Amino acid sequence: MIYFEPHEVAAVHKAALTMVEADGLQHRKEKRLVMEELDRFGVPENALPSLFEAAREMDYDTMISIWRDFGRYQTLYALGYLAELGARDGYVDDSEGFFWFTLNDMVGYEGLTPQMAIEFWQTH
Repeated sequence: MIYFEPHEVAAVHKAALTMVEADGLQHRKEKRLVMEELDRFGVPENALPSLFEAAREMDYDTMISIWRDFGRYQTLYALGYLAELGARDGYVDDSEGFFWFTLNDMVGYEGLTPQMAIEFWQTH
């Protein structure tokens, strides 16, 4: 598992919320993956409400700024998580794909494919 500081976890969660909501549906498989990933990030259950609030209140400029400061492995891991999240319900909606590729481009990984990112996420 790649280490993330608390404010970085909030920025990843902000992106995850956006991915989950991108297609207008909040599938239970996506929600389950979000909770599993927060557990992997080491977020204790009693800290979830404050994390959820921090992510919801975070603006996208701040989120992108934090993502741009990630190390290479943090970025690859987070992009893999988001790609898996978008595909978790069995269908990648155009809006999910658009969000992933836009974020990918904004953080400087234009050559990365969702499958490459997912493979990195699965192995780290």
